[in-house]
Amino acid sequence: MSAREATTIWGTPPTWLYNAEDRGILPACRDQPLALFFPAAGRNESTGTNIARAVAICRTCPLLADCREWALEQPPSQLHGIWGGTTWSERRRLAVGRFGEQPEQFRTANKRKKEERAA
Repeated sequence: MSAREATTIWGTPPTWLYNAEDRGILPACRDQPLALFFPAAGRNESTGTNIARAVAICRTCPLLADCREWALEQPPSQLHGIWGGTTWSERRRLAVGRFGEQPEQFRTANKRKKEERAA
């Protein structure tokens, strides 16, 4: 997907995506269907085949490291889908491993999910 297409998904795309496109470096997901990386309702764990396809595409991307780093820095409530070859759950585990404890952004998202399930 291009940086301009990404704008329709989450607002302002990351600057590294624009900068890469300006240098002629295109993301591997650019010509792929958006539904592959952004399943309905943000529940990417429910479509295992699509996850495997999306992750395989990500692994060929020259922007994989930038994309993953950016995804790990985003609040989970604002970012669903496959980013940097990871799902929301995988990003959560990676963040916990990086910071030694569950970052505040994930604690807040987990609390909200539990409250929604209880309602």
